[in-house]
Amino acid sequence: MNSKTENSNERIEFLEKYFLENFIPVEASEKDIIFMSTNEIYNSFYSLFPSDELNKEMLFSWLMKGGFKFIDMGKMQFEWMLHTK
Repeated sequence: MNSKTENSNERIEFLEKYFLENFIPVEASEKDIIFMSTNEIYNSFYSLFPSDELNKEMLFSWLMKGGFKFIDMGKMQFEWMLHTK
């Protein structure tokens, strides 16, 4: 593995760890829930940590792996339910 690939993998691991350490999954009945679409989460995250390696599919995978749930806000507008730690 070359150093560029290693740096890329380290950066992705850091981003995933950061995300899962700073956000927790919640149920719809809890208070102080943040509702965000995958695009909104991606754009917010990308503005903090610009990375060519980060993509929406990767973020979706982290959300699913982390046990996050999404809800239909109406008219097939799905948003994730998040809470910051």
